[in-house]
Amino acid sequence: MSDPTPPAPGPATPPTSALSAADALAKAESALRARDVELAVYKNAGNAGLDAAALLDSRSFMDRVNGLDHATESYQSDLAALIGEAATDPRFTTGQAAQVPVQSGPDVTGTAEPAKRADQMSVDELREARAARRKL
Repeated sequence: MSDPTPPAPGPATPPTSALSAADALAKAESALRARDVELAVYKNAGNAGLDAAALLDSRSFMDRVNGLDHATESYQSDLAALIGEAATDPRFTTGQAAQVPVQSGPDVTGTAEPAKRADQMSVDELREARAARRKL
């Protein structure tokens, strides 16, 4: 027959799966923060005409960015200020200012000459306009 008394409890240790889950969560949060920083640098650097890849490769710049508090409301403005300071360094400039895209299609805002209203047209002009519409 087996012994009916339960074994004595040992020291309370968290299961290894809980530790690995906490580690995985910490790693995921760190990776997410790194992606957020990278995206913010790309957006702000592009607007300032700077090379975002060069900024992200700069250890000194990234140390300053990592020193910012990501949770504050002023994070975006602080990051923009850091990028503005980096604009004075020729290593980070692309050599060209941010370009405004050119128009890629026709002007569809209206015709060159506004159409007359019917009450402003003569009878002959009304007949010509009606004939032109019928030909279409």
